[in-house]
Amino acid sequence: MKNLKKLMLVISACLLITACGPKSPKEVAKTVIMATKKLDFETLKKCVSSERLPGIAKEEKNFKENPEEAADFMLMVKDAEIEIISETISEDGNSATVIVKISKVRGEDRALEKDIYLVKENGEWKFDANPF
Repeated sequence: MKNLKKLMLVISACLLITACGPKSPKEVAKTVIMATKKLDFETLKKCVSSERLPGIAKEEKNFKENPEEAADFMLMVKDAEIEIISETISEDGNSATVIVKISKVRGEDRALEKDIYLVKENGEWKFDANPF
C-alpha cells in the first residue's frame, strides 16, 4: 500500500511538472484556453511565457480579491466552445500562431476567430497572449 501511494505521488508530480511540457503550439493553446475558462491559475502559470507571468499573477490576485468578478467571468465563458483552426510555426521554430474559433461567449450565437501567439522558452511552447 505504501508503494502504491508513493507511485501515485510520483505520477502526480510528473503530471504537474509536465502540464505544458513538450506539446505542440495548438495543444498548449487549447490547454491555456481551458485553464482560463476554469480560472486554473496553476496550469496557466506553467503554460505562459515568462514575459506574461506577472500578468497572470495580477489577474489571479484580482479574482481572489474580487470574487464577483471571477463569478462574472466564469458565467461569461462557461459555455464557450473552442475550435482550433490552424497552427503556423515560424521558420526559425521559435514562435507560432494558432488561430482559434471561439463561440458562445456570453451565451451569444456569434463566433470570433482569435490569433493566439506562442513562443518557445527552454524548448517548450509557452502562451504569449490572453485568449479572451
